[in-house]
Amino acid sequence: MTSPERAASSLKVLFDQQVTSFQRYGGVSRYVLALLRELNHLPSVTAQLMAPAHINRYIQAGDALHPLSFQLNSPQRGIRYRSLATEPLFRLAKAFSRPDVVHETAYMRQAGSRRRGPAVVTTLHDMILERHPALFEQASQQIADRKLALRRAQAIVCISENTRQDLLSRYPEFETKAHVVWHGVDREVHTADPDPSLRGRPYLLYVGTRGSYKNFERLLRAFGSSASLKHDFQLRCFGGGPLQAVEREAMARAGLPGDSVIQTEGDDAQLASAYRHARLFVFPSEYEGFGMPLTEAMVQGCPIACSRASSFPEIAADAALYFDPLDVDAMRDTMETLALNGQRNHEMSARSSARALQFSWARCAEETASVYRQILVAGSN
Repeated sequence: MTSPERAASSLKVLFDQQVTSFQRYGGVSRYVLALLRELNHLPSVTAQLMAPAHINRYIQAGDALHPLSFQLNSPQRGIRYRSLATEPLFRLAKAFSRPDVVHETAYMRQAGSRRRGPAVVTTLHDMILERHPALFEQASQQIADRKLALRRAQAIVCISENTRQDLLSRYPEFETKAHVVWHGVDREVHTADPDPSLRGRPYLLYVGTRGSYKNFERLLRAFGSSASLKHDFQLRCFGGGPLQAVEREAMARAGLPGDSVIQTEGDDAQLASAYRHARLFVFPSEYEGFGMPLTEAMVQGCPIACSRASSFPEIAADAALYFDPLDVDAMRDTMETLALNGQRNHEMSARSSARALQFSWARCAEETASVYRQILVAGSN
């Protein structure tokens, strides 16, 4: 079958092993598995993920969408050398399955050349590596590897227009192959409340890691500077690991007693419940490529206070109240507006639910499949 005929009819996609070999949980692997699932719901599309020697907890054993996959019991053992074993296995699977498109899930150095074989697509999730290289070990090598991966790809899927603009500000030569496809959001997450304390003292919700550009220290200062907020509410941190000594010191400087900021972990059902019962979700980060917690909050109808920065206004639109992430007073005032004004809180909850309808994994899959077909047609000309 010729390339134009394939582009118009059947389409076989193979996701590579990279992200599942080093990520147990996280936004990138959630995206890959959700996209994989929805692509297979499209007519004439077959997609699989080859994940030999993986550590990922989203992969279900025996699922036909990711055959020949086996989970390692020691996630950290041999991580430095894992790609030396998994990449040859993936190349063998690719040669056997003969896909039309290989969708790379990270930016590791690859053996061989893309001039022969299937078309290559990669997804760009953010440009934090290039914007804040001091946060990463061997940043210069990682940046070089990523540029090679972006150059190798016939198409780059950017998860927001803001990410696309960040890409082009550094690499304008990639303009013609950069496409914007928003993430979807999981709508059918079980939300039964496993934690009765969620119905106790009202709380503001923070989700995810808390270091550096996530801006958590300013959030503590903003929360602590409001007599009403710190008296009537808790600040609940979901995920990100236990509160560290440096964070407790920041709490003390902000005048926050020990029980006013708590940290919990949990599964998707517990996270959904945390959003549903929060007075508001606050997202003070200075930079995100997309901001998955925004759509997670929206689908649960949670009012949102977030930074007016990076991709946030693009994704949240009128479903959030915004603040300057560097302005502690503005952050406090915005949180007070949503937390203390019942009518405003109810209005923003409704806007959040309405905005969530703009995001779906089905739409993400359809638009991504369109990118695949465009490059197959272009490659045949």
